[in-house]
Amino acid sequence: MGYVLKESVTVYWGAFSATLVTPAAVYEQATADSRKSGDESSSSSGSDRSGGTSTSNGLAAGSADPIATAAALAILANRGQPVVRAASPDATLYGDGETSAVQAQVRNVGGQWVTSVPAPIIDVQVVEPTAARAQADLKAEMAKLNASLTELQDRFRVRPSNRMTLTFAPSAPTAEIQLPYKTRALAASALAGLMGTVTLVYWVDVWRRGPRKTDRHGQAVAA
Repeated sequence: MGYVLKESVTVYWGAFSATLVTPAAVYEQATADSRKSGDESSSSSGSDRSGGTSTSNGLAAGSADPIATAAALAILANRGQPVVRAASPDATLYGDGETSAVQAQVRNVGGQWVTSVPAPIIDVQVVEPTAARAQADLKAEMAKLNASLTELQDRFRVRPSNRMTLTFAPSAPTAEIQLPYKTRALAASALAGLMGTVTLVYWVDVWRRGPRKTDRHGQAVAA
């Protein structure tokens, strides 16, 4: 228990959500393109003749496209590393025992075994041993998401008027101190020690008694 008290770590944790917002003009253009499929205007919807930019946003043309774009942004934020999906969206990095980490996940309201992503929302968490590092991570992750979205839409040559944007909640997240659960850790350590002691005493007693012999009538006799 002394080891638990000594090794308990205080960390700083912060979080924010990033929501993809699609301009109404994108939906209007997508509807017009679907009505004119097969027409010349539909075949030239990928780029116009003047600036070479898209007249529609392929990253948000359909209802599911913004969610797919949000998933791509989350992968970029995680630097391509796989993320274990928690059973609850309220699970925290420090609750998982992390002391220095950053994680981005598309909000899944279906739980651990069922996927349900109704909106393009990315939940970002950071945890660090100091408040300064955690605060810097929060600002860096917000800037990284904006930069990644800009780069994706640049690759698709999307016009500025048709581009998706990100809104953050809160707009200026702050890192908060998270004290270790020393009472819970001590209780778990004490319980583990008690169980270990009882188990040890049981097996020592079995070892001291040794194997028992029986006579021909099945009665136990001294070894």
